[in-house]
Amino acid sequence: MKKIWILSIFILFFVSCENVVMDAYDERWNIGLPILSTTVISNIHAVSAASGGTITDEGMSPVTTRGVCWNTTGSPTIADNKTTDGTGTGSFISNLAGLSIGTTYYVRAYATNDHGTAYGNQISFQSLFDLVAGDAYQGGVVFFVSGTYPNQYGKVLTMHGQGTTYIPWSITQTDTGATSTTDGPNNTGLIYSNQGTEGSYATKYCKDYRGGGYSDWYLPAREELITIWNSGLFGSSAYFWTSTQDTASNAYLVYWPTGGISSLSKLLNAWACPVRRFGTFP
Repeated sequence: MKKIWILSIFILFFVSCENVVMDAYDERWNIGLPILSTTVISNIHAVSAASGGTITDEGMSPVTTRGVCWNTTGSPTIADNKTTDGTGTGSFISNLAGLSIGTTYYVRAYATNDHGTAYGNQISFQSLFDLVAGDAYQGGVVFFVSGTYPNQYGKVLTMHGQGTTYIPWSITQTDTGATSTTDGPNNTGLIYSNQGTEGSYATKYCKDYRGGGYSDWYLPAREELITIWNSGLFGSSAYFWTSTQDTASNAYLVYWPTGGISSLSKLLNAWACPVRRFGTFP
């Protein structure tokens, strides 16, 4: 009799534990929300990272939106930063962008259907301190970087070629004094002072560009444009103006995809790609 009583208690305990687990599952399923998990963070950089999620059950209605959300305080929701990465069940990949250097973030996958939004498990990670070429930063993409945090400095070009335009080097063929092969900001200032504020020309276009809310964009010098070409970040097939003057009548261009340098009339049209610097240059 005693053995039967002990066995009965064991069975009751086992069933109770099983019901607790099932109730946790059924509670979410009964209210119609999806069931999902968060993918481990990968490809961590100073300003970006990758994650995602896996939706194993869409709940009582189809998943209409999915992605990941993140913040710096924990338990992120779709009211925080988020991605949008398709619909339905299964696995998906999410790219987190616009992160701050050396910061701890908390990430959860989310899935939304007609009954509401459900979240996966929370994962935390720290973004890196040092930028690398290809990182999206301060209005553009890093094509040159040197030093280590907190003393890194470098240069960015417009994001994915945005902000480029087809335009003449100058309005008139005069000696601007912009002959530096490395100092784009100084060349830009000299050309702008010589050509003035009226009309449309490459240097003025770059100087007026406001990508990322920054006002210090300039037309890159010849060697700066060669550095962009060497980085492989900007794919195209066209002539791009440099801010380096050759003669009073001509200025230098760099040809994509060969990286060849030419000197052509300043009054001809070619592409202009704004560039800006960040950090303190030595």
